[in-house]
Amino acid sequence: MKSDQHPSTDRGRDLVTSLLVVLLLGVIASVCVIYIQLVGVQNELNELKHLRDLDLKFKDEFDQKSQEDQQSQTRTSKESVQKRQTASSFVQELLLAQAHILESHCANDSRLCMRGPKGEKGDPGPSAKPLTVPTSVTSQCACLEEPKIGQLLNTVAKTGDDVDLRCPVTGNPTPYVKWIKNGVTVSRKSILHLTNVDTTTSGNYTCVAQNIIGSRTKTLLLNIQ
Repeated sequence: MKSDQHPSTDRGRDLVTSLLVVLLLGVIASVCVIYIQLVGVQNELNELKHLRDLDLKFKDEFDQKSQEDQQSQTRTSKESVQKRQTASSFVQELLLAQAHILESHCANDSRLCMRGPKGEKGDPGPSAKPLTVPTSVTSQCACLEEPKIGQLLNTVAKTGDDVDLRCPVTGNPTPYVKWIKNGVTVSRKSILHLTNVDTTTSGNYTCVAQNIIGSRTKTLLLNIQ
């Protein structure tokens, strides 16, 4: 009876040992799987962090470039406004100088007149007397004339040529003249001299003439082939 109990006890012990070994292997396998998953998650987190750092870097560079571009545009706009103001001030000073010259001319017993259509002769009235002009006064009449621009000829030239665009202007006082292309003043003389022209030089050129009486403009087409 005792000899039958020993094999049964040994088999029970072996069964328990086998179960413990299987359980231990399962735990080890689970730990390995969890570790592998954690390593994968860590790698993904590192990659996401790297991408985030790159995104922040690119964003900072983009913001910096945008800021520099805005500053450059602001400087360009300010310079353009200053140039226009300077040009406008120059014209105003010129017109004021012309007005001062005319004022001095008037103070020197000379007469100024404006050319225009004759009006109807008025009734002198019963007490009218003939107007006498002292012989010592020089009756010089300086007539004011608004600017007039002669004919502007459209011009065709070849690439590499030198071209002169002429703006014949008359008027009293002598008009202030400038050439404009695409809204930008390209010359302040009646003759616009262009050297080594190319296709980018083509376009409409407007001559502007003005004095204290008025202003006139005319446009010609320059075609570079």
